[in-house]
Parts: sequence; structure tokens; C-alpha cells
Amino acid sequence: MPVHTLLDVAKLTGNDVAVGLIEENQTFAPEVLSFLSRVIPGTQYKTAVATTLPTTGFTAANQGIAPTRSTFDQRLTECFIFRGAVEIDLAVSRASEGLGLPDLEMIEASRVTRSALVTLGGQIFNGTSAAGFGGMKAFTPKTATSGTSAIVVDATGTTATTASSIYAVKFGIQDAHLVFGNGNTLQLGEFRDQQLTDASGNKYGGRVADLTAHVGLQLGNVNCVGRILNVTADSGKTASDSLISQLIEKFPVGYTPDVLYMSRRSAGQLARSRSVTIFSQAGVAPNAARTTPNIASRVQDWDGIPIVLSDNIGITDAIE
Repeated sequence: MPVHTLLDVAKLTGNDVAVGLIEENQTFAPEVLSFLSRVIPGTQYKTAVATTLPTTGFTAANQGIAPTRSTFDQRLTECFIFRGAVEIDLAVSRASEGLGLPDLEMIEASRVTRSALVTLGGQIFNGTSAAGFGGMKAFTPKTATSGTSAIVVDATGTTATTASSIYAVKFGIQDAHLVFGNGNTLQLGEFRDQQLTDASGNKYGGRVADLTAHVGLQLGNVNCVGRILNVTADSGKTASDSLISQLIEKFPVGYTPDVLYMSRRSAGQLARSRSVTIFSQAGVAPNAARTTPNIASRVQDWDGIPIVLSDNIGITDAIE
């Protein structure tokens, strides 16, 4: 059973209050916090998408033009059930009170929320859970199919299970955004008393809290997300301004991305790919006193498009 023991409580006592609880797990999901989101009353909705325009053109006098029509598609955006749960032995919870540290319940409430953000971040990019919404990777395959984006650049890395991706996203009510259903975002209920059951079927008093939400991802049209795939550490296959330039070039006019998401490795590769201006004085050779090359500092944006780093973007993906 995933409940706490008195040993857990002991580990949380007698520590420096100013330092607090040190977190070694992945707890930051900047993509979730930076993503445009909205709340809807239900759990799904349909959108009408115009996929082509009628044909127009110049003609000579007394010459007509073949009539054509627009084509449309209807797409469904769904919110999927998202859960988290915490169980605490009532006796352990009482033993943790009055210790000068945040109550065990408050610690777990905070941490289950952090876990939820990380899990959602992984779903946005990779669609890691089959029970949830599809991720942006599936929306930007190497070869586009109907309803997926063709805004894709292949970095052509070849070393197996070392690939990463760089995503460019256009936010908007008709573009990309997170959708929270049933009129709420992440909802963590209050801890309540409840009978728990151990591995032998015996009962004991406990405290439980549930985190629930209905979450979906709208990718409103094929122009709202682009991706650089097969970014590896192979020579000439790393993240670079050239690759990002090729990706941005594929976006139609009017669809400039609002953000670029990449891994820490890709951000480092991008920084190292840039030339560095070295200042020197007369009679002193540039870099004369240095034994290591100058390295550009971390790149904060690309031509005004902010760069957001995420550990939910893998660097050990399969080559596509």
C-alpha cells in the first residue's frame, strides 16, 4: 500500500526549517504553466476546420472559370479523466503534528500537484498515456498524414535511442491550447477520514485526498505546431540556428510560433553552435590566456521567440 510509515515521519523531523524539504525528483513542468489553457463546461466539443479555399483567378473577356468550393473537416477535442491520490495512516498523520514542519498532509498535497504537472507535461509532448489525449509528437510525424502537421524538419541523426525533438507552438483559441473540462482545472480535495485496507485485508483508519481533472489538448489546425526530429549528439546533427530557421520557414505567414520547447541538451547544443565575439586589446592575441574555447551563454530566444526548456522532452528517443 502506498502509505507512509513512522520511519517516513522520522525522516521529516529534526531538519533545518529554513531549508525545508529538498526535492530530488523532476518537479518542474514549465510547458504546462506556459501553455495557453481554458475551461469548458463539458468534457468535449467539435470544431469546424476549413481545409481548402475556392479557386479564383484572372480570365479573358467572355471566358469563365470553373466553379469550385471550400472543403471542411469536423474534429473532436476531448477531455480525459486525470487522477492522483494520497493515503496516509491516521496514526502516522497524528504523529507528524506539532513538529515545526509543514504537516505531512500539506507536504503530500503539494507534491501530488507537482507530480500532476510533470505527468501532464509528458503527455503534451509524447502522449505517454494511452488513456489520455494525443501528444504533439504524434501530431508532427516524419511523414504527414491527413489531419497532422507537415511542419517538420529532420535533423537526420542516426545513433539509436539518442534522439530529441524541438517543438514550435502557436497558441490561440483556434490553435494550440490545453482544455480543462467540467468547469474546473486540477482539483485537489480536502483530506478526509476513511477506512483503509492493508495487504492482508485488515482495516485501519486513514486520511485520503483525491486529485481529479478532465484534461484535453486542442491542436486546432495543422499550422499550429511544428517539430525538428532526430536531433542527436552526432556531428552535424545537433540543435542549431540553421535547423530552427528551416522550421520557422515552414510556418505560413501569420502563424509565427509563440514559443520553442526543447531539452536542456538541445539548448546547450544551440548555444555552442553560435559564434562568440572575443574582445581583445592591441598587441594581445585573442584568447591568449585561455586554455578552453569561448562558449556562448544559454540562448534565451530565437529571433524574439522565447525558448522554454523541459525535461519532459526526451534525449533518448528512438530514431524516426
